[in-house]
Amino acid sequence: VDLSAEMLQRNSEGGRCYNAAVRAMPFETGSFDAVFASLADPCLTPGALCEIRRVLRSGGTFALTTPHADWAKALRPSHQLETTSFAVGGEMITVPSYIYTDTELARMLETCGFQVGELISVDGSMLRGEISAALSIAAERASRPLSSLAILACATGVKP
Repeated sequence: VDLSAEMLQRNSEGGRCYNAAVRAMPFETGSFDAVFASLADPCLTPGALCEIRRVLRSGGTFALTTPHADWAKALRPSHQLETTSFAVGGEMITVPSYIYTDTELARMLETCGFQVGELISVDGSMLRGEISAALSIAAERASRPLSSLAILACATGVKP
């Protein structure tokens, strides 16, 4: 599910895709055993999380990754904490990006009816391979070694 038809085209790889808002998905209540959202920061709002909860079966699992607040706050200008920009096909695209501390993320998941199963922060010491300039710049601005900068938050929530 993606609100952007262009992003669906770029990332579909032959699977079933739905051009829809996460906060109003075209699925019946309890349709899924699990929902996974990779880099879910554009849809981390109470409306979207409660809609994800709605489409999960009782006992279903929601897993997500999102940029960590430590990394995003170190990289983004203070007046642009709720957006991010990236290059797609040679052009820059700006999208919403809602970032939270671990405590804030857990609280929002619980508010929408999830039991937080696990919350993990991935820091620079866990990265393998090539390092993005955005990660190095954020560590430098935070005056911290990359190995100690939280970059990604990973959470699982279970619908009771």
